Amino acid sequence: MGAGSPAAAGGPEFSLGGEFRYFVPHHDEGFYRLYSKASQEQWAVAALPWAELGALDPDWRQGMVALLSPMIVSERGAMQACCTMLPQVRAKGDHDAELVMHAMMLDEARHWEGLNRMFVAMSSAPRPISEWKEMLGINLLIMRGASFDQWLWGIQISDIIAGNLYAAFKGSTESKPVQELFAGFLKDEARHHRFCHLYFAREAAKFTREQQRRYRAHAGKLIVKFEGLICGRLADDMKRIGSDPVVMFERIAAAVERQAEEYGFLA
Repeated sequence: MGAGSPAAAGGPEFSLGGEFRYFVPHHDEGFYRLYSKASQEQWAVAALPWAELGALDPDWRQGMVALLSPMIVSERGAMQACCTMLPQVRAKGDHDAELVMHAMMLDEARHWEGLNRMFVAMSSAPRPISEWKEMLGINLLIMRGASFDQWLWGIQISDIIAGNLYAAFKGSTESKPVQELFAGFLKDEARHHRFCHLYFAREAAKFTREQQRRYRAHAGKLIVKFEGLICGRLADDMKRIGSDPVVMFERIAAAVERQAEEYGFLA
C-alpha cells in the first residue's frame, strides 16, 4: 500500500468478511490516469475489417505462422501471469497498481484472441505447443520471479520484445485488418510500459544492491533465451516477412539495457 494511503495512515478500513477487504481509495494520479486511458482505449478484435483481408503472400504467411506460434504461447502465459500476480499486488495493499493490472489482463486476453483470429485469417493453426520449449522456458523464467517486482520486470522485458515484433508484423503487410490488429496491440503495449515506468519510478530506489544485480541478471537470462529463438530457429521466418533477425535482436537487447540503466539495475 502506498505510504500516503488512508489505511496506511490509520484511515478508514472496511471489511465484508473473509479475506475481502476494501480500503478507502488513495488515487495515485499517474496510475489512475493510466487506468482511465486504458478504459477509453478498449477495442474489439471482432470489429476489425476482416472482410478486407485481401490475398496473403504464401511466403509471408509461412513466416507469420511460425512467428505467431510462440507468440500465442507467450500471450496465453501473460494472461496466466496476471492472474497469478494480482493476489500478490492486492496483498501488498497497492490498490492503484491493482486497478491498472485488471485492465492489463483484459489487454492480454485480447492479444490472445487476436492471434487466434490471425490463424483463422491465414487458414492455418499454431504449431503444437510441444515444439515451443524455448517459449515455455521464457514464460517459466518470468513466472519464477521471486517477487512481484521481479515478475513485473520480466513482463516489461517481454513487452519490449513483443512491441518490436508487433511493429515488424504491422509493417510487413498492406492488409488493413492485420495492420489495425497490430496497431492495437502496440497501443496496449505502450500502456503496459507506462505502468512499469510508474511502478519502478516509485519502487526501484528502494531496491538493495543485491536486488539490482539480480534483476539485471534476470534480464540477461531472458535476452539470451530470446536470442536463441529469433536468431536461430525463427531466423528464416523473420526474413520471410522482410525483417533482419540480427538487427531485430540487437534493437531489443539495446532497449532492455537502456531500461535497466534507467532503473539503476547494476550490471
